[in-house]
Amino acid sequence: MFDVGFSELLVIAAVALVVLGPEQLPGLMLKLGRWAGMAKRQMARWQAELEDAALDAEIREHNERITKEQHHPRENDDPAKILDARLREHDVDQ
Repeated sequence: MFDVGFSELLVIAAVALVVLGPEQLPGLMLKLGRWAGMAKRQMARWQAELEDAALDAEIREHNERITKEQHHPRENDDPAKILDARLREHDVDQ
């Protein structure tokens, strides 16, 4: 996201040390670290929620397709052929 190298971080740390002083800098760094950790955890939660929503949508679409196929079988599907094919698949799986 941010392309900040080691030299840029050193410059930022030096400026912060001069502006804030050595007494306040450790407390600020601690607060920044906590804030960064909270942001990282929140991003992980949002990512997990998006993945769950995508999975739920995929499952829902799959179930709708199966239900549609069960209620509206294709006209050219012969039940005997379907049963025979499923039995052959079952035999191959075992």
